[in-house]
Amino acid sequence: MKALLRKLSRSALGAFLPHPAVESSWGTERYLEDLWREAPMPAALALTVASLLIRLWPGDKERAAAQLLGSRIYPLRLMAYALRGHAFVAALRDPAVRRVLLPPGLHPESGPLAPADGKEESGGRRADPPPAGADYVVIGSGAAGAVAAQVLARAGKDVVVLEEGGWHRTPDFKEELYEAMRTMFRDMGFQAATGRSVFPVMQGRCVGGSTVINGAITHRLPREIYEEWARDPGLAREIPFEELEKDAAAVERDLGIKANLAPLLEGLPVAGALRKLGWRYEAMSRGAPGCRETGRCLQGCPSGGKLSMEASYIPDAMSRGARVVPNARARRIILEGGRATAVEIERGGERRVVRAGRAVILAAGAAHSPLLLRASGLQNPHIGRHFLCHLGAGTLGVLGRDAREVQGPPQGIEILQFAGRGVKLATQLLPPELLLARAPVSGEELVRLFKNAERLSSWTASVRSRAEGRVDPGLFGSGGARIRFEPDPRDLEALRFGACRLAELLLEIGAPLVYPGIFGGPAAVAARADVEALARAPLDPRHFHLGVGHIFGTCRLSSSPGTGAVDPSFRPHGSRGLYVVDASLFPSAPGVNPMLAIMQLARLAARRLVDQPG
Repeated sequence: MKALLRKLSRSALGAFLPHPAVESSWGTERYLEDLWREAPMPAALALTVASLLIRLWPGDKERAAAQLLGSRIYPLRLMAYALRGHAFVAALRDPAVRRVLLPPGLHPESGPLAPADGKEESGGRRADPPPAGADYVVIGSGAAGAVAAQVLARAGKDVVVLEEGGWHRTPDFKEELYEAMRTMFRDMGFQAATGRSVFPVMQGRCVGGSTVINGAITHRLPREIYEEWARDPGLAREIPFEELEKDAAAVERDLGIKANLAPLLEGLPVAGALRKLGWRYEAMSRGAPGCRETGRCLQGCPSGGKLSMEASYIPDAMSRGARVVPNARARRIILEGGRATAVEIERGGERRVVRAGRAVILAAGAAHSPLLLRASGLQNPHIGRHFLCHLGAGTLGVLGRDAREVQGPPQGIEILQFAGRGVKLATQLLPPELLLARAPVSGEELVRLFKNAERLSSWTASVRSRAEGRVDPGLFGSGGARIRFEPDPRDLEALRFGACRLAELLLEIGAPLVYPGIFGGPAAVAARADVEALARAPLDPRHFHLGVGHIFGTCRLSSSPGTGAVDPSFRPHGSRGLYVVDASLFPSAPGVNPMLAIMQLARLAARRLVDQPG
């Protein structure tokens, strides 16, 4: 069976990228084994079916690949794009393929990343095997869990942090995206939301959580979003905006947050184009004071310049006595008489119980915190409901010269001109494997794009979702999250508007060709008339290459158990000794990158715990 799958996958890969080095790549060998072990079963089956389709499709396989990518039948088109994207990631882990396909400077000097063993230590304290307990047990080590652990540890509290994923450090972070996805992404990057369409929901699963694989873009919780939340009088009273502002300032000091690109921005051609268009813009603020502009945030920062949690708050907490347990999956929180007293974990195939003397702090994220609350016996009907997100759609331009000469490094510019329409435009950081996975071309044309990858200019339009979805346990007891979500037509209209504006901008900065990523409109934009045609593209979620990196709301804050799952003191209604501190709390999506806003809430909750008597 495995031999057959390898043959199918090689055949499909050659159909998309017809080159001898690709055809002979060993990258798919390991990929298929990991696929069936790490990815959700439906995804593995879908990719296998797509490989078989290309193998059996009438005519030559290159024509079959092109026809499937352009199919009007959504499931066929979806499988073809998904297969191609993951085939790229698999093939490009082979250094020989990278040397052939990518320009000099975009292929690594070293071999594939070796997975960390999860046993490294920091601050002189090692947590293997897991400790029997602590006063405070934190589930999750991302933006929320790390800051909560640090605040408690700085106050001299006894803290244990449980992390489902492994531990990876700066020397481990190499250029190969494949190993990063295998070791640091949830479900190997296959976690998805499903409705009429299917789109990825990207999250980290490692010490440091999604901060390890994000761009460190930071925004304080906007005042206008807080005002939405403060319509709940109890929330306004218990969580004053002024207190959150104090926590924001503290985090900004800790992470050296600043607009890294600001000194360079005004001299870039893109700034001149934006001024000519009359659009308001600014340099992104980022928690990366030592950024060396490698463009590899998604694979883990190779220089240590990005202060993700495994490089900042977690080491600081450990230096003050906190213990971190990687590769420890929390299965349920043990409640005795309504009070959280322990966490049952699975590690290395064994189950253990970690006792919590004072409190359990849940920071597993908006997809998995509600699953843990349900598994622990909490019955509030709002747990897992009200799933919200920032929907994103990318637009790709092919420039006549190196994109960095035109727009600077990725993760640099945000366009705020259309905030009134609920649309944010920004440069986007993606490696070539993912950038070109959604380009509507194949064969030799695709090979040419790979070989000119340094000329690719990638931007994204994002909107706050108006629609709400839900999160339920995965099928067959997999432990994963089943996310169901149907975008609102108004969100799609905003994303189409954003794609049109990005096409205008890319044409203005000299792109002879723009791929807007919307099926049913022009596949490529080369002139103003094409932009006008794009504005008439159908508002069908199956026609958009959607993606989600920010999710919220599944344990939302509310003074009343009739309207939310968690009260303004951060405790799930009807529980004691249990606190939720992550993005699942958000009553509405913030409309900006949420890392700092998450840390504001988590820091406030942890400060309140420190101040409790006893």
